[in-house]
Amino acid sequence: MLFLTNSTFGCILNQMTAIIENERGIHNFSINFVILKLESKAREICAASYSVNTTKFFDLFTVYPHVNRVEFGNWLRKMFLVQNNCLHGAQSGMRKVVMIFSLLVVTVSTVFSASPEKRIEILLQDSASGLAAVTQIGFVAGTSPLFIAQEDIAFVLQSPDTTPQLYSFTQDNVACSSNAYGPFDNSTILRLGLAISDSGTFIFSKQLYSNFDPASMLILEDRQLNVFTDLRRSTYKVAINQTGEINSRFYLHITYPPALVTSPAGCLNNDGIIFITEDSSITWTACKVFDSAAIMIAIDTNVTGNFTFTGLPGGNYTVEFDYSVYTPQQNVLVGQHQLVAGLNVSNNHDFVLQDIQFYTAASNATRFAWDFGDGSVITGIANPTYFYIFPGVYTAKVNCSNDFGCTVESDTLMYIEIGTSVNSIDGNIVKIFTDKSSIRIEMDNISGADYNYSIYDLQGQALKTGPVPAGNLLVDMSNNAAGVYVVAVRSSSASLAQKVVIAR
Repeated sequence: MLFLTNSTFGCILNQMTAIIENERGIHNFSINFVILKLESKAREICAASYSVNTTKFFDLFTVYPHVNRVEFGNWLRKMFLVQNNCLHGAQSGMRKVVMIFSLLVVTVSTVFSASPEKRIEILLQDSASGLAAVTQIGFVAGTSPLFIAQEDIAFVLQSPDTTPQLYSFTQDNVACSSNAYGPFDNSTILRLGLAISDSGTFIFSKQLYSNFDPASMLILEDRQLNVFTDLRRSTYKVAINQTGEINSRFYLHITYPPALVTSPAGCLNNDGIIFITEDSSITWTACKVFDSAAIMIAIDTNVTGNFTFTGLPGGNYTVEFDYSVYTPQQNVLVGQHQLVAGLNVSNNHDFVLQDIQFYTAASNATRFAWDFGDGSVITGIANPTYFYIFPGVYTAKVNCSNDFGCTVESDTLMYIEIGTSVNSIDGNIVKIFTDKSSIRIEMDNISGADYNYSIYDLQGQALKTGPVPAGNLLVDMSNNAAGVYVVAVRSSSASLAQKVVIAR
């Protein structure tokens, strides 16, 4: 139990609050929210000449259950213990209180979980005394820009007070020390208010600007002097000659970040577009486009509102927005419809009846038409397998196209030779003939080697395949149309082929 006078406790509380507000390690909305409530409760207790007991503060947790009660209670007990040991000392004792309290705040702040919501803390400091105040603004889904007691902390003017006081206004003009302003879905202008007991020079600075897009601006407007300051990069130092409450001079602008949309490049790959939609209240010093090699390929200066970059090939780009020395960047992909030619084969020099794998290497293609140079055409297959029946030199071509009207053609030369005699494989006599609606394959002198057969139509597409057992094989073709077919028999080292006619 510790008995304090109102003036002594108030002096300590002011200095400790300044430490809290200046401490860079505290970037959590919840703990600062409670500390502001703690300050109000402490002043109430001291004004009533109560003996200060840590349990007096626990009623805070009935309203704010998200705060860790045990850890916060331990912190308060340590705080009052330090005060008890140092209160009656000289100025060095007071400095010790402030220093140790500051360290305790940094330690306990790690107990509270960091929030992913967008947070802003603005600090106002008296440059002469060093005393400071902070106001908090949170853009939180599920909250309202109007004043709601469960979401916001209404500002209470402390008078007289040598410490400057800073607050912001809700949409319905309620002054708040902590202001939950709803979700951040468009550019926002917030009115700031301050209260000072003496004129002097004051400094505005950003203590926290959390989870905002790098291209989202934080601008302080002084409407009396018509000065705009980017608080992300600098502070605003201003002489204020009036005293009391100042509620219509300073405004905070939080701009919604630029939105980038692209249009893909066409068949010639030279007409891609980057569309940029941005807050018209901001004028960028320059907007630059860099390609994937970090080479600047386009620049526009003093830009505002919506604008475009045109004539771009498909690829990855970086768009840089310059505001004085601040240069946030966004990455963007411009697609493309252009087809890039390409054709590969497993072997350009091969024998008749040997399977050859053809591959298309064209990008962005959805349709394929093959011409193998011997009168055979295959469509709809990107990577067909084909064999030639007769020896010769052929030009194989593939035409690729897509739904955007783009086409490209590639070709390659094929050199085809005769590999074996037409009536024997490995010294074995082979007979191939038709038997009504079937094809018969007969072999003698089978030496145990593995033999396989394939039956093709004249477009080179395999219709039936399988092993050739000892003796003979009868292949049923009753479900195939009448016409000319090619029968190939192969071993691991040789092959032969013969045309046959299926008649009905």
